[in-house]
Amino acid sequence: MRATLPWFPLGMMMVLLSACATVTPRPTNLASSALLRPTRVTDTPYHYRRPGINFTTYDSVLMAPVKSAVDSSSASLLPAEALQLTDELQRQFTSALSQRFRIVAAPGSRTLMVQLTLIDARKSNAALSTITHALPVGIVVNAGAQIAGRHGTFTGSVVYAVEARDAQSGDILYAEVAHRSADALNIAAGFTPLAAAKAGIEHGARSFAKVMTESTP
Repeated sequence: MRATLPWFPLGMMMVLLSACATVTPRPTNLASSALLRPTRVTDTPYHYRRPGINFTTYDSVLMAPVKSAVDSSSASLLPAEALQLTDELQRQFTSALSQRFRIVAAPGSRTLMVQLTLIDARKSNAALSTITHALPVGIVVNAGAQIAGRHGTFTGSVVYAVEARDAQSGDILYAEVAHRSADALNIAAGFTPLAAAKAGIEHGARSFAKVMTESTP
């Protein structure tokens, strides 16, 4: 007799795969919106870099106050939660960039101005995230998600934009829309609603700081 897999694990796997799936819409209200082009990268679905730009010619960064473009009618985030994430964006990006650049308070020569915009965020479902990360089928799905660069099951995430300009000319030199989360196998990121979004911001800040140290892509 041919062996068949129980319907429950198969059904559960379909649910978990759908929980990993994300589609990030292209924002239209950014200064860089017309420049952004879609990519095949889950964490950075839209991107722009001025051809030939060499960021090693810059030695300082002016951090503009983080903007929030979260829809006030959205049920995904409370105002206090959005504030937590804008504060985290400011803190993590300033910290990451300070490893390479001087952080300054006014425009000057060889200075980049970095503008961050919080676009949206999803909170982790603590119960479902923990359970699905512990079940064998969930471990398999989340391991596959991590290899593929996707987000974990029922784990929160954050969508933000980062735009880098020449601080004197105002020209946009680099822009990206990022959709970030914790590593898919990070079970602790599902324990509190915003933990995965904050972990995603930390990952994104380090990634952006690395880009800003490259003379060419």
